[in-house]
Amino acid sequence: MTGNHNPIVPRCRELSKPSRICKDPSVDADRLLVIVGASARAAAESARQAGFITAAADLFGDRDLLEISNWIGIQDYPLGVIQAVSRLPHGPWLYTGGLENHPDLVDGVAAGRPLLGNPGPVLRAVRDPFRLADFLQHQGFDTPKILRPLPSASAAGRWLRKPWHSSGGRGIQVVSQAAENQRAVASRADEAIAESHDGECFYQQWIDGSSYSGVFVANQGSATLIGVTRQMVGRRWTKAPRFAYCGSIWPSGLDRQTIGTLSRLGQCLAAEYRLTGLFGVDVIVDDDRIFVLEINPRYPASAEVLEMALDMRGSIVAHHIAACQTNVLPQVDSEGTGNSCGKAILFADRPVSVGSRFESLLAPINADKHWTPLADIPAPGATIQEGQPIVTVRAQAESPTALMRRLKRLAEQVRSALDPPR
Repeated sequence: MTGNHNPIVPRCRELSKPSRICKDPSVDADRLLVIVGASARAAAESARQAGFITAAADLFGDRDLLEISNWIGIQDYPLGVIQAVSRLPHGPWLYTGGLENHPDLVDGVAAGRPLLGNPGPVLRAVRDPFRLADFLQHQGFDTPKILRPLPSASAAGRWLRKPWHSSGGRGIQVVSQAAENQRAVASRADEAIAESHDGECFYQQWIDGSSYSGVFVANQGSATLIGVTRQMVGRRWTKAPRFAYCGSIWPSGLDRQTIGTLSRLGQCLAAEYRLTGLFGVDVIVDDDRIFVLEINPRYPASAEVLEMALDMRGSIVAHHIAACQTNVLPQVDSEGTGNSCGKAILFADRPVSVGSRFESLLAPINADKHWTPLADIPAPGATIQEGQPIVTVRAQAESPTALMRRLKRLAEQVRSALDPPR
């Protein structure tokens, strides 16, 4: 995302909260962790499991984040990140989704506090789709064909027009050669605008198959595969946009050979790009072929599902910090708990508000604070506009089929408890 592409609008206004960390002399400064990104809740939960005290800057200020962390709202994303972070206590920081597309901004924040993650030069290299595809193909991995200009007449089939600075699948469109030819003709009346638009996009060949994401921890040369989840993208029952990420499911169902190939992929990426800490790799699997789509060199959205499913021997954020500070990689029980685990992000298909009916639903469902099926919970009275995320639903079950039933049932309960906007 950039300031002009696919803006995410905060659900609720900034809260003015004093920093408990600065005012409490008994707090160990070594346990402070600053978390910055579009959404900080999941990473903050993981950090809290490891005993860290968090201060966060994000777009939403969800109430379950405010329960465990100091918070500052980012008012002008991404340009307002540096100003928001400057109001947080001084300490090491990590970033979540979206900021990987802004290497200059990452370096700007890192100039004032220790960075636990990948710096700007690494982001510029690994987020360049052409450089990445060239490297992977030389290493024997498959990638979709990608083009910078409009596909030529010989480029048959379907293509995706993708923003250079996209996150979470936002802003992606399906195009055909005929449609693109019409678009090019229509744009000749204002060639400068057309060139500016296409300079911010590239074209990726459509690949049939299923979407998966691998989560790794790296130490600037080597990497450990923590686990692989099946990604949900644009599922109708979540009301997500067509290509928007809307959840993750474990186990992935992939065979050992495919998992082994993904593990080797992570090792190659860590060695080539000197990746540090957590990173995710999105792939499409079509029969026995794996097509690498992109690298997300930061805390991945599917990480919390793996924490639900696997014996992490510590929290996933703790493993990230250990890799960044001491180059120690984790040992993870990849066999899991035996249950299927997953989450789904529900989106608004019309404006809705959070009223008393939602509060009545929330209290019993989230009564056990050790395990809350609803997460990323908007503030009471908040109005959520069409296309915005409402809440995340989480579940565990004895099988993938039962898991999906539970997630869909939670989705139905949430939607039935929302009110029209006031």
